[in-house]
Amino acid sequence: MRQRQLALLVVFLTSGCLTDTERDGRGHEVPRFPLHGSAMPVMTLQSVDTSQPALDLRREKGHVVLITFFGSWCGPCQEEMPELSRLAVKYHDQGLHLIGIDQDEPLEVARKWMKANQVDIPLYQDPGGSISKAFLVLGLPSAYVISRDGTMWRKEEGYQGPGHWERRLRAALASKPTT
Repeated sequence: MRQRQLALLVVFLTSGCLTDTERDGRGHEVPRFPLHGSAMPVMTLQSVDTSQPALDLRREKGHVVLITFFGSWCGPCQEEMPELSRLAVKYHDQGLHLIGIDQDEPLEVARKWMKANQVDIPLYQDPGGSISKAFLVLGLPSAYVISRDGTMWRKEEGYQGPGHWERRLRAALASKPTT
């Protein structure tokens, strides 16, 4: 039984299922999202604020985009979100856009928590989990920095402590897009 499991694992690993590249429309190998340098998937997010239009991430090219997956019930998220909200305001004029994607809770719960904690960022939900799957979210908080050229710059899982994001975002904002 154990030999059969090992053989299946070897077949799986060597079959290309875990390769870090895929072929684009022209047959060129490109990094698989969300690896560093891979192109961000094309997706549109519906805002939970009905007065806001849907967000087409393709229109974010030229900006540094921080997408954070969080839940108000998540302790580390509760620590991280106020800091991210403050940084979004501080670096907005330099091209930083912060997007929050709430996970696994009623919309009103998230809104109430955000208001109570003075977190003022665009909020989106992922009701079917398709966005979380595209980003390979394994736990919360999970954050993804998309560079100005629309490629993955950095993926971070878990809260890293005060000051961590400011250092990371300053570096991302200082980098020039590759064209």
